[in-house]
Amino acid sequence: MHLRITALIATIIRIPRRVTLVMAYGAQESAATVLVELRTDAGLVGYGQIPVDLPSLNAASIRANILTYYAPIVTGQSPLDRARLVAAMERARPGQPLALAAVELALWDLTGKALGVPVYQLLGGKVRDGVALMGMVNATAPDALFAETRATLATPFPVLKMK
Repeated sequence: MHLRITALIATIIRIPRRVTLVMAYGAQESAATVLVELRTDAGLVGYGQIPVDLPSLNAASIRANILTYYAPIVTGQSPLDRARLVAAMERARPGQPLALAAVELALWDLTGKALGVPVYQLLGGKVRDGVALMGMVNATAPDALFAETRATLATPFPVLKMK
């Protein structure tokens, strides 16, 4: 199959939260993410995404690493050569697992689309019908924390994360 990546686009997106997330290091009204799009000469587009919510992470530097180091490696290449491309990206800019993951996820997505199969088939097959989500309780005053915890425990979330 002749398929070539023609462009890598990396975009920082801030997704507004319905409720402000309050953690030990501060409050966040939006969730930051870096979205990677790999476009091909066949019109297929693969998407990868990595959340960048911690203050120690910098979405702009992750995006810059992707565009500076990884885009030149994957552009013009076949997305079906994922393992070779990932190894080349690791050599070009080691120690950047989030930037690498965003591009690698886009490569998996593009490969699945090119072969007409879901990514889970590429990874060995379906092992469950869904993914359990977790409820989260914000860091707040003790009385409010108790009330929010009680309300969250009444939901169907199998796991509760407390900040």
